[in-house]
Amino acid sequence: MLLKKLALLFLPLLLTSVGSAQISGGISFNDDGLKSFYLAVGETYNVPEREVIIIRERRIPDEEIPVVFFFANRAHVRRDEIVELRLAGRSWMEITLLYHLDPAIFYVELIGDPGPEYGRAYGHWKHPRREWRDIRFEDDDIVKMVNLRFVSNHYGIKPDEVVKLRREHGDFVKVTRVAESPEYRTRRSTQGRDGQGSNDGDRRGKEEDKKKSKGDGGGKGKGHKNH
Repeated sequence: MLLKKLALLFLPLLLTSVGSAQISGGISFNDDGLKSFYLAVGETYNVPEREVIIIRERRIPDEEIPVVFFFANRAHVRRDEIVELRLAGRSWMEITLLYHLDPAIFYVELIGDPGPEYGRAYGHWKHPRREWRDIRFEDDDIVKMVNLRFVSNHYGIKPDEVVKLRREHGDFVKVTRVAESPEYRTRRSTQGRDGQGSNDGDRRGKEEDKKKSKGDGGGKGKGHKNH
């Protein structure tokens, strides 16, 4: 009887500890494509899984995690420096200007109509190139453009297709789940063989980006300019 009471007393604590260990020790969940998303971020920026989880645990929203890595690479600074600025309330545009970065780093070429979600951001790109440095983006615009580049590069998907997928599925976390699915890969493979939307050029671009990003250790140094 005593053992039974002790078991009932400590069981909730045990379950809580196990759940925490799963989250802290690694990605062991797959809610709406989170596992695919985090692993894709780690592979794109050449960092271990734990680095992605640390940023998540600091309460950076999922779709802003790639933005942290993007800025760290472009500004040649440590990732935790970007996280601290963001948690202190700095906007992504303020961080851009703080490191004297050109807003042109956010540009991703689209062939078709960007649609209402990207219309505001792409309206700025209609200005002459010499005026791009004066562009001031909203946080949402920067998050969308950085994720557009990230997903396109990682999966070798044309940017216009990524825009379509996000419009259909709601956010980039779900887009990565779709991109990882066997059904979507089969469809893309079939389209490539039929000559309808082959992504050979995108795959080459992805491979070049990965080569350039090698050596990224998260701090100051080389390998930070290509995402």
